[in-house]
Amino acid sequence: MKNVMLMSDLNKLSSGNLKKIQTVLRIVLDTIELQELNRLIGNKILLKKFEQENLYYDDIIGALNKINKNNKIFKILNEFIEKEVIEFHKKCWVSNTEGETRKVSEEETQKYKKDIMKVNNILEEDLKENIIIIVKDLNKLKEIEKEINKKLGDVDENEIDFPDDPEVIEEYLWVVDQIEKERQRTPNNEPIAYPVSEPFIASGIPMPEQETSILRKLELDNLINITEKEVDDPFDPYGRIIRAVIIPNLKKFEDCRTKLLELRERLNKPYNNKERKINVETSQKRTDYKILFDKDRGILIIGNKKVKIQKFSNQYYLLKIIFKNKKKDRQ
Repeated sequence: MKNVMLMSDLNKLSSGNLKKIQTVLRIVLDTIELQELNRLIGNKILLKKFEQENLYYDDIIGALNKINKNNKIFKILNEFIEKEVIEFHKKCWVSNTEGETRKVSEEETQKYKKDIMKVNNILEEDLKENIIIIVKDLNKLKEIEKEINKKLGDVDENEIDFPDDPEVIEEYLWVVDQIEKERQRTPNNEPIAYPVSEPFIASGIPMPEQETSILRKLELDNLINITEKEVDDPFDPYGRIIRAVIIPNLKKFEDCRTKLLELRERLNKPYNNKERKINVETSQKRTDYKILFDKDRGILIIGNKKVKIQKFSNQYYLLKIIFKNKKKDRQ
């Protein structure tokens, strides 16, 4: 019923304003998926990400408030702190020892603001550089995004938006295959673990931001639902929460994978030619590159570039094995 009320309000907006809300939601949800949802202290979303889409603070807050008007599904800490401080400055009076009252000073107001920020684990720089949002109901937020996308694009829920670039198809298949492999290891009715990956440079493997975008696209096409699950952690006796996915319709998911394989097969020749051409051109330029792995710091060094690898992750152990074998070969 609340969703119906919300869409009724959104129906009154122009397509231009709906597109603003659509863009704000996309940035918010993409960032949350990459960071993983933090219901305790919220997720920090850089204002620069919005500014790249020509959206500024008032636009962002206006769009978020429209979404949140009837559905109290999130809390914007920037606005919450500002309102609390204004109310404190307006209403709070202090009695002195002689029974007189006076309005609080600017210094006392600033101290109150710092106290609120401390409780919420926020620095002044955080407020200046980010929109900080605590999401209470992530699924509802995603439902709203889907409804807005349908309204703007008249999207067919059964239609899947397949990529047509050979490199992107490879990245889609990487993500779909990772889900399928983990699904086969996961008991029925349990979410399928899909934690945020560490950056890893390899052909056909998407970077974490691209991987998250692909997952979000698969979710918008109703192939998966992104959620979270608790897993054991050898370094944390309480376990930890990681990103996970649910496949609502396994046949549709498998059909999607089959279609991606067909697209790769159809475009395989030009993709391989393109890849060989790039390898030939770049091999001459990069013959002097040194590739090293610092296992103590968890850093992969490629020429003058450094890639941080999370210690004790799958990538970390794989690189330890590779570089250990390379050392043996040299000996």
